Amino acid sequence: MQVVSTVASSSVSDTNDPGEFTDFASRNEDRIAPETVPMLAPTDLVQLPKGQAFALLHGGQLHKIRMPLPGAGDDPLMPAGLKEIGEALRARLDGPWLWPEPALDGAEGERAHGLAQHQLP
Repeated sequence: MQVVSTVASSSVSDTNDPGEFTDFASRNEDRIAPETVPMLAPTDLVQLPKGQAFALLHGGQLHKIRMPLPGAGDDPLMPAGLKEIGEALRARLDGPWLWPEPALDGAEGERAHGLAQHQLP
């Protein structure tokens, strides 16, 4: 992300020539320099309290958002907390790609073992 910073700069020069009208000259200026800085630092992410997050919305603009935490007050179907919601999602979304591989025996197991040795890392 590009940001613009200003740097104040000042300088003074003097002369020892008695024939010149000016004895010294001073100069003050502000220099504008563009810099590239990260949009977010890792510490920004880990210091967020529960229920807050960063999101890229509206074509990639960074926004900090707040989400209300669920409350189990009057709703019997509402989970007690975020942990229960996560467990329910994991149970629903776990597919065969996460199941342990079945044990192969005999020639089929030897063939699978040989294929696994020849795969590229």
